[in-house]
Amino acid sequence: MMREFIRYLQTEGEHRILEDFFQKFWNRRYQKLEMMLEEESADSEEDKARVTRKMLDEEGFMAEIGHDADSGKLMMKECNCPFREIIKVTKLPCKLEEEFYEKVFGKKVERTTYIAEGDFACTYCVG
Repeated sequence: MMREFIRYLQTEGEHRILEDFFQKFWNRRYQKLEMMLEEESADSEEDKARVTRKMLDEEGFMAEIGHDADSGKLMMKECNCPFREIIKVTKLPCKLEEEFYEKVFGKKVERTTYIAEGDFACTYCVG
């Protein structure tokens, strides 16, 4: 039903409503995470990853933390996508998710696997 609603908004020329909704949604998620990071005094990259994983798990992402075998860089992995049906219509949540990680870690992230392209998870390499 959500996918059909988004298609309806798109066909009616209401792209701005979609963009506003998703932008505000991600801003609220980031504000929630900021409070969690502050409560846990999470300053290091590892602490931020741990707290982020906790929030993602609460939201149904089935998140994992690891390190790239070659570079040693931190990797955030989401084994489930609660937005799967939405992403079939618009990739906006994916774009905003990447920006979300960049705000959390204060550096560029690279998506190395992508559920929307048939991978089993979305994985972000930090740094």
